[in-house]
Amino acid sequence: MTVQLILVSNGEPVGSLSADTDPDGLTRIVYEVDNNGRGARLAETLRLDAGRPVRWEIDGTSLMGGTVHERFAIDPDGAARWSSQADEGTTTAEGFYLPADASPYGLVLLVERALATGRPVPLLPAGEVAVVSVPLGEVGGRDVEAFALTGVQLRPQYVLRDRVTGELLGIADGELLLHPDLVGAAAEIDAALQRATRRRFAAISREATLHQGGTLVVRDVRIFDPVSGQVGDPQTIVVDGRRITGIGPDIAVPDGATIIDGAGRTAIPGLHDMHAHLDTSSALLYIAAGVTNIRDMGNDNDALAALMGAIEAGDVTGPSTVPAGFIEGRSAHAMRMGHVVESLDEALAAVDWYADRGFHAIKIYNSFTPDWVAETAVRAHDRGMRVQGHVPAFMDADRAIADGYDEITHLNQLALGWVLEPEEDTRTPLRLTALTRVADLDLDSERVQRTMTSMVDGGVSLDVTLVILEQLMLSRARTVIPAHEPVIEHFPAGVRRYRRRTYVPYRDQAELDSYETAFRCLQEIVVRLHQKGVKLWPGTDDGTGVTVHRELELFVDAGISPVDTLRIATIECAEHLHRAEDRGTIEVGKAADFILVDGDPTRSIRDIRNVALTVAEGRAVSPERIYRGFGMVPFAAEPGVTTG
Repeated sequence: MTVQLILVSNGEPVGSLSADTDPDGLTRIVYEVDNNGRGARLAETLRLDAGRPVRWEIDGTSLMGGTVHERFAIDPDGAARWSSQADEGTTTAEGFYLPADASPYGLVLLVERALATGRPVPLLPAGEVAVVSVPLGEVGGRDVEAFALTGVQLRPQYVLRDRVTGELLGIADGELLLHPDLVGAAAEIDAALQRATRRRFAAISREATLHQGGTLVVRDVRIFDPVSGQVGDPQTIVVDGRRITGIGPDIAVPDGATIIDGAGRTAIPGLHDMHAHLDTSSALLYIAAGVTNIRDMGNDNDALAALMGAIEAGDVTGPSTVPAGFIEGRSAHAMRMGHVVESLDEALAAVDWYADRGFHAIKIYNSFTPDWVAETAVRAHDRGMRVQGHVPAFMDADRAIADGYDEITHLNQLALGWVLEPEEDTRTPLRLTALTRVADLDLDSERVQRTMTSMVDGGVSLDVTLVILEQLMLSRARTVIPAHEPVIEHFPAGVRRYRRRTYVPYRDQAELDSYETAFRCLQEIVVRLHQKGVKLWPGTDDGTGVTVHRELELFVDAGISPVDTLRIATIECAEHLHRAEDRGTIEVGKAADFILVDGDPTRSIRDIRNVALTVAEGRAVSPERIYRGFGMVPFAAEPGVTTG
């Protein structure tokens, strides 16, 4: 039996998966991805017995080129033994082995096992996965049935089969793998899955909602004012509909109001993630983490519009979103997202498309032709939009700033201009691996100082995303790095294993050490930029929500005070997005957009993780219930709720 699937992104093929099973039951899997100059390349050998793996060998490279050499086997005595990037171990417990690094084909086998047993499937080394049927109806000329898996990852995972014949039609696991006959229907299938996902998460939204509509009273909270930097005495906050209508120490409670007992918690304006790529699962996770405002930095434009509409209508809980329009140049390394253009005229047309739809900025990406930047920036500025993004390949930040950039996306995109040669290609994983050279960078050098000065003089800001650089550069196999220490045991089993890997390719320990030294230098760059007055924006490029907390913690570790960090994450982000008249502080007349936190993050920034309540657009939501809906361990208990 042979299975052939095509990986589709933005309507274009970017990879493939083949699985060949011979008559004696041995399956060989080849999985190859080439999107955005990166992607996994894996070869797997797998044998099942009664629907469970008894041997699984995986070799190749992961997303950014890290080496994969994973082994699992059932010994003759029945003991299961495994060795992976994440861990090694042995157990006599029965279960379905969940690899740390593998193609998505294992999801197909998990669904088959669940359907055969009629119950959740226990996993090795830990956890269990449940499978439910989600009929999609007639899609692409097939009667498609999706099987949704829960308990492995935070993102939605589906296996698609023909409802009549049972034939495998696809796998959706962050990316969309499809039967060759259905590649032309990728947009239709993706839209159907998006609708199914919104229905699934709408149920979690309803369960987590403590109040929606009418009057909400939040008693006994100490309000953090990011303008003064002070935390005040206990107050009561009154919300009617979506707006704050009263704040004071002694406020009468209207009849029928929903009353939240703040119990002395700190009330903080809703946080911002200035580098997000929103989907339905991350929408809920952001709210659970107290992130009520995001800037989407590139997406499937139709899917994003549909999701933003569902959030605005109150059907799904999620953050208020300001979108940036993604524009990429056509190349073999191109990221298939937004508008992929082949000429300056197409780039200018893409700018107009985004401007006509109210996008606040454009985001330029790696394969965009450098000679087009200046004219594209002029068009964007003429249309009232900002210009930001990666620094295109064969260009440095100095030229990008001179040609009209208002903001650099990612700290590494700034720093690479100081360490690369002009002919080196950042459309490849070099944009990560070359950061080892930062370990030897002289921050007082004329070249570095010139760039920093041009940022100050031009009012050019930086979307930092330190947390994603930390996760990549400091990743170490079988190790919980500092970014994950406070959160890893809160995640489902698949996420816990995924976080214990080395993502970066390396030759020896010295090269690994250079990544660590370089990361400390990157933190020093952050604090120097802050001291010079360059505006820094906390961003994650990650959809778990909790990484926003780590981003803020890294700001503090770099030398920015907790108060200044919280000021950046609230009022300064709101000002940057031209929304400070409605957000960024907790004031009468503003949107009901705030969180309650156990502890005081102005004293210990780590307390920002302990979000007990999120109020977004007047909707009071329990993070505890959202996390439980995702199979996660909550960070704080929800407050008491009564009716006046």
